[in-house]
Amino acid sequence: MSNFGYEALCQKPNGRGSYPSAIRILGTILAECNSNVRLFVNLTLQDLRNKKFYDRFVSLTKHYNIDCGNIVFEVSEDTPPDVFDDAIPMLIALQNCGAKVALDDFGLSYSLVNFSKDFYFDFVKIDQAFVQQSSDHVVGVMKHLIDVAKESGCTVIAEGIETYSQLSFSLTNGATIGQGFILAAKKNESSFIQLTEFGNYIKEYIAA
Repeated sequence: MSNFGYEALCQKPNGRGSYPSAIRILGTILAECNSNVRLFVNLTLQDLRNKKFYDRFVSLTKHYNIDCGNIVFEVSEDTPPDVFDDAIPMLIALQNCGAKVALDDFGLSYSLVNFSKDFYFDFVKIDQAFVQQSSDHVVGVMKHLIDVAKESGCTVIAEGIETYSQLSFSLTNGATIGQGFILAAKKNESSFIQLTEFGNYIKEYIAA
C-alpha cells in the first residue's frame, strides 16, 4: 500500500434519513484542510428506487462546491437483482458526473458482478467475514473473490481489518485498500478534521 487515506462513512439507520450533513462535512474538510478525501455513502433500497436521487445529489454537490469524484456510493451485494437492474441508469449517470460506485459485502449474496453485464463497479469491498477468518477454505474463497474483482477492473478494498496479520494477508493477496479499526477508529466531525489536518502536516514534513 503506497498511500494512506481516510473514509467518511455515512450510514442511514433503519434505511431512512438522508445524507446532506455528510456532504456538508465533506465540503468543510475539502475547503479547510485542503485534503483529497473520499466520502463513501451507503445507498438504501429507498435511494435506489428514488427517481429524484440523482438530481438531489447533483444539487448538494453544487451547493457545497464538491467535486463529484470525491463521492463513492456503496451498493450492497444483497440488493435484489430487479431493484439493482432498475437502478442501473441512475448509477451510470452518477458515474458520468464523476462519482464512483462500490459493491459492498462482496461474496455474501447475489454476486452482482456476475449477473450484471450492463454495469461496472469502480470498487469492490471484500466482506470482513473473509478478511477475519483463517481457515484454508475461507482463505481460498477470499483469494478467488479478489481475483474476480480485479479481473473486472475494480479496485479492491478489504473490510474489517483488525490485526496486522489480516492487513498483511489482504494486501499480499491483491487488495489495494484496507479498511478497519487497526488503521483508524471511528471519528466524529471535529476529530476527523483534526486527523486530516495532521495527515496534511505529515505529508508536508516528508516533502520538506
